Amino acid sequence: MRIASLAGSLGVILMEGSMAIWKISDHAMVDKFIREKDNEKIQALKAEAFGELEEVKFYKSANMAHPNYTKKEIELMIELVVKTEAYEQGKGWLFRAKRRTELVMEYT
Repeated sequence: MRIASLAGSLGVILMEGSMAIWKISDHAMVDKFIREKDNEKIQALKAEAFGELEEVKFYKSANMAHPNYTKKEIELMIELVVKTEAYEQGKGWLFRAKRRTELVMEYT
């Protein structure tokens, strides 16, 4: 599964030409998505998300926007990574908040 289709897999509809809004329901969709998949698929998606985020970081260092991903899609990739790590480590909201902040600062 290609990470670019993650937003579609989560049921998030990005309207062309309009600004997407990050909603609480998006967090719930990521959470449900992780719980429904087996561990092997989640690990593969997480690894692919980190690969794509490194590419995003490269564009950010060149002071350019990524041509293939919107900010919304990047935030969804970050949310997938954060939730996956929290489930793996048995951590709660504080870990997720700190980790999300770290990743957003690094990749957006």
